[in-house]
Amino acid sequence: MLILLSLAIAQLLAPITALSVAKRATNCAGIDSGSTYTAGGKLFAVEADALRSNNNLGDPLFGGSFIDCMTSCATTTGCTDVSYTSGGTCYLKQGTVGGITGIETGTCDGKIVQPSSTCNHTANAVVNGDFENQCCGYLAPWIVVPGRSSDNTVLKGPGAGGGTVAPGPADGNYVISVQQTDANAISYITQGISVCPGTTYRLSLAARRNSAASTALAFYVSATVDIGTKGYNVIMYSKNVASSDWTTFTADQNIVIPATELTSTYGVLQIQFSNVAQANTGTKEIWVDSIKLMPVS
Repeated sequence: MLILLSLAIAQLLAPITALSVAKRATNCAGIDSGSTYTAGGKLFAVEADALRSNNNLGDPLFGGSFIDCMTSCATTTGCTDVSYTSGGTCYLKQGTVGGITGIETGTCDGKIVQPSSTCNHTANAVVNGDFENQCCGYLAPWIVVPGRSSDNTVLKGPGAGGGTVAPGPADGNYVISVQQTDANAISYITQGISVCPGTTYRLSLAARRNSAASTALAFYVSATVDIGTKGYNVIMYSKNVASSDWTTFTADQNIVIPATELTSTYGVLQIQFSNVAQANTGTKEIWVDSIKLMPVS
């Protein structure tokens, strides 16, 4: 079986607690979740079914679209983020806005992406790449998209019922377990990322096989990162995840963000899974952990 990871995921072992990873919407009014959109002359990072801030700015606005909501924010002094509900209500937000603080089904969040001279050129651009932080069961900011109804992506580690991952995660206490039953099924996880101008990055992740070798011809991991609209991208070509021991896989190339790039510092990271079964021999499974997009010298 082949498991293609367009960016990062891992899997479970029998004697541990599994927390279900709920599925979030993949777009807001036709704008892909995890992508960016320019409204009112400003760049917004869009997330579906998400809430980043409760710090409202002024009274709510009614009757407009999600794009109208972002445009209002772009032209309102002090606005840094918006929440647009399924009922058509627009909430402008103010102050510092970080990652996702809550999940609201049907709510679209748009955060102004600020070009920053104080960008952290030493930090991992992937948020929650070790899956240690779980907001509302969604593993924010990861978005999980199943390929078929038989697919299953679950969080493994200490949970409501206790238990641990054996032989242990690559990092911390949790892993993502990706399970597929049908041959040639495709599923993936993705998140929006921010990078720094003038910085070179390299992608890596840890993966291990957790199902018997007899269930699949091979497991493979691949990854893609696309930044902005100017074609800066990095690809982790297919790697054979043949071992049941944790193995670190590194991208075949770096991604270089020019120092002069001010508007394309927001992008999308995607990990895709696919399998080629040796026979219809049940569930094929891998674990993924410790996903990193790190600056390199």
